[in-house]
Amino acid sequence: GEYIAPEKIEDAYSRSQFVSQVFVYGDSFKNYPVAIVVLNEEYVRKWMAKEGNPIQDINDPKFREIVFNDMIREGKKRD
Repeated sequence: GEYIAPEKIEDAYSRSQFVSQVFVYGDSFKNYPVAIVVLNEEYVRKWMAKEGNPIQDINDPKFREIVFNDMIREGKKRD
Protein backbone atom coordinates (compact mmCIF):
# COMPACT_ATOMS: atom_id res chain seq x y z
CA GLY A 1 0.00 0.00 0.00
CA GLU A 2 2.93 2.36 0.51
CA TYR A 3 4.27 2.54 -3.04
CA ILE A 4 1.11 3.15 -5.01
CA ALA A 5 -0.10 6.22 -6.86
CA PRO A 6 -3.65 6.65 -5.51
CA GLU A 7 -4.39 9.48 -7.95
CA LYS A 8 -3.87 7.19 -10.95
CA ILE A 9 -6.11 4.49 -9.48
CA GLU A 10 -8.79 7.03 -8.58
CA ASP A 11 -8.66 8.51 -12.08
CA ALA A 12 -9.00 5.13 -13.77
CA TYR A 13 -11.83 3.84 -11.58
CA SER A 14 -13.76 7.11 -11.61
CA ARG A 15 -14.18 6.71 -15.39
CA SER A 16 -16.74 3.97 -14.76
CA GLN A 17 -20.22 5.33 -15.40
CA PHE A 18 -21.37 3.70 -12.16
CA VAL A 19 -18.90 5.75 -10.10
CA SER A 20 -19.43 9.31 -8.91
CA GLN A 21 -16.42 9.55 -6.59
CA VAL A 22 -13.61 7.27 -5.48
CA PHE A 23 -10.99 7.63 -2.76
CA VAL A 24 -7.97 5.29 -2.60
CA TYR A 25 -5.78 4.96 0.48
CA GLY A 26 -2.55 3.03 0.84
CA ASP A 27 -1.17 2.15 4.27
CA SER A 28 2.55 1.36 4.56
CA PHE A 29 1.69 -1.40 7.06
CA LYS A 30 -0.67 -3.22 4.67
CA ASN A 31 -0.06 -5.08 1.40
CA TYR A 32 -3.11 -3.65 -0.30
CA PRO A 33 -4.86 -0.32 -0.87
CA VAL A 34 -8.42 0.43 0.20
CA ALA A 35 -10.97 2.23 -1.96
CA ILE A 36 -14.15 4.01 -0.95
CA VAL A 37 -16.54 4.27 -3.88
CA VAL A 38 -19.59 6.52 -4.18
CA LEU A 39 -22.06 5.42 -6.83
CA ASN A 40 -23.46 7.73 -9.50
CA GLU A 41 -27.06 7.64 -8.31
CA GLU A 42 -28.53 9.02 -11.54
CA TYR A 43 -26.74 6.49 -13.75
CA VAL A 44 -27.57 3.59 -11.40
CA ARG A 45 -31.28 4.48 -11.46
CA LYS A 46 -31.29 4.65 -15.27
CA TRP A 47 -29.35 1.39 -15.49
CA MET A 48 -31.76 -0.41 -13.13
CA ALA A 49 -34.78 0.97 -15.01
CA LYS A 50 -33.70 -0.64 -18.28
CA GLU A 51 -36.25 -3.09 -19.60
CA GLY A 52 -35.57 -6.68 -18.64
CA ASN A 53 -33.01 -5.82 -15.94
CA PRO A 54 -33.44 -8.41 -13.14
CA ILE A 55 -31.35 -6.42 -10.64
CA GLN A 56 -33.30 -3.84 -8.67
CA ASP A 57 -31.23 -3.47 -5.50
CA ILE A 58 -27.74 -2.02 -5.06
CA ASN A 59 -27.12 -4.55 -2.28
CA ASP A 60 -27.52 -7.43 -4.73
CA PRO A 61 -24.14 -9.23 -4.99
CA LYS A 62 -24.63 -9.45 -8.77
CA PHE A 63 -24.89 -5.65 -8.96
CA ARG A 64 -21.70 -5.23 -6.93
CA GLU A 65 -19.94 -7.64 -9.27
CA ILE A 66 -21.13 -5.69 -12.33
CA VAL A 67 -19.88 -2.39 -10.88
CA PHE A 68 -16.56 -3.93 -9.82
CA ASN A 69 -16.02 -5.52 -13.25
CA ASP A 70 -16.79 -2.19 -14.94
CA MET A 71 -14.24 -0.45 -12.72
CA ILE A 72 -11.64 -3.12 -13.50
CA ARG A 73 -12.34 -2.80 -17.24
CA GLU A 74 -11.84 0.98 -17.06
CA GLY A 75 -8.64 0.47 -15.06
CA LYS A 76 -7.21 -1.92 -17.64
CA LYS A 77 -7.85 0.62 -20.39
CA ARG A 78 -5.40 2.91 -18.63
CA ASP A 79 -2.59 0.39 -17.99
